[in-house]
Amino acid sequence: MKEEYSNQNTFLSMIDMDLIRQGLLHAIQDLVFILKVIDNETFQYMYVNKIGMDYARLSEECYGKTFAEVLPKDIAGILQRQYAKVVREAKAHTFCDVVNLPKGEIHYESSLNPVCDEEGICQFVICITRDITAQIEEKTEIEEKQMLFKSLLEYNNDSIISIDSIGRVTYANPATYEIFGYRYEELNNKFIFEFINKEYEKDFQIIFKGSMQGKAKQIVSKKYVHKEGYELYISLRTIPIIVNGEIVGIYIVTRDVTRQVLNEMRTEYLAYYDQLTGLMNRISCTNKLNTFLNESVNFALVFIDLDEFHRINDTFGHKEGDKVLQKVTECLSNLKIEDMHLFREHDDQFVMLIENIT
Repeated sequence: MKEEYSNQNTFLSMIDMDLIRQGLLHAIQDLVFILKVIDNETFQYMYVNKIGMDYARLSEECYGKTFAEVLPKDIAGILQRQYAKVVREAKAHTFCDVVNLPKGEIHYESSLNPVCDEEGICQFVICITRDITAQIEEKTEIEEKQMLFKSLLEYNNDSIISIDSIGRVTYANPATYEIFGYRYEELNNKFIFEFINKEYEKDFQIIFKGSMQGKAKQIVSKKYVHKEGYELYISLRTIPIIVNGEIVGIYIVTRDVTRQVLNEMRTEYLAYYDQLTGLMNRISCTNKLNTFLNESVNFALVFIDLDEFHRINDTFGHKEGDKVLQKVTECLSNLKIEDMHLFREHDDQFVMLIENIT
C-alpha cells in the first residue's frame, strides 16, 4: 500500500477530485459563494453551497446571474461595491453585516478572496461568510462588564489602587488624588511602600504578604500624612486580585474617615471631659476608681471643694465664676505630683487620684 501511493500524482489520479471538492464545499458549515468575474464590475454566481442558498434565499437558478438579477437592490449594491474592491485591489477583503430577524440580530463576517490567473487578472472571487453573532455578543458582554467595572473604579469616592505581586502600582483611580494628593502618573510603576508612613510600614508588609496568600485584610482609622503635609485618618482594606486561579496582585481600597474619627473623638471628649476646664469629668473619675479597685492599685483620693463659691457667681456673675474655676484648674494642674489624675467632679468640686501611694 505504501509503495502504491508513494507517488502523490498517482494517488490523486485515482480519486474524483471534483467529487471531493463538492463534498467539502457542502460539508463546510460556513456560507460559501463562488462568483465569476466577467469584468471589474460584473459578477456571476458559479457556486453556492446549501447553507449559503438557505441564507441568501437562492436556488440553483442563480447560477450565471448577477447580484442585481437575483438580490434586492440595496443588498446587490452593497455586494457589488465589496466585490469590486477585491478585484480592484487584487487582495483579500473582509466586511461585516447585520441581518435583523424576529428573534434578533444576526451578525455575519464575509471574507472575500480573489483567485487570479498567471497574468494576475482576477477570474473568480470566493466568499466565505460565517455567523459571528456569538462572538459579537460575547465581545459586547465583555465590553459592558469592562465599562461597568471602569465606572466602579473611576467614580468611586474611595481610593482604589492596584499593585502587582511585588508591590508596584499598576492603577490608581481619581479618588486617590482627592484623598492622598498623588496623581496616577506620580504613582505608576512605583513601589507602594514608598508612600506608606514609616510607623505603619511593618504592619503593611504583614498585610501585603497575607493578601498575596489570598486573605483580605483591613486597617481601621490610622493616621496618614497627605502629600501636602497635613494629617488625615484612613481605613484601608486589601483584596487579592485573582486571575485564572492565581493571585497576581492586590487592590488597596482606602476611605478617608477623618470626619468620622474626629466626630467620635469629639463625642468621646464630651462624654469623658469637662468642657469648661478640660479636665476629666465624673464619669472618667468613676471609671478610673473602678480600674484601681479591680487591679488592686494603691492610691490616694483627695477631694477638693471651693467654699462659698456660689457667692462669686451671685456677686460677679457666672462668667467671672467660670474664670475662677479655670484658674483653679490651672493651679492644680501645675502641681508636680507624680502619677496624679485630676478630675472636675461637679461645679466647684475637684478630685485628685494619686497612684502608688503606700
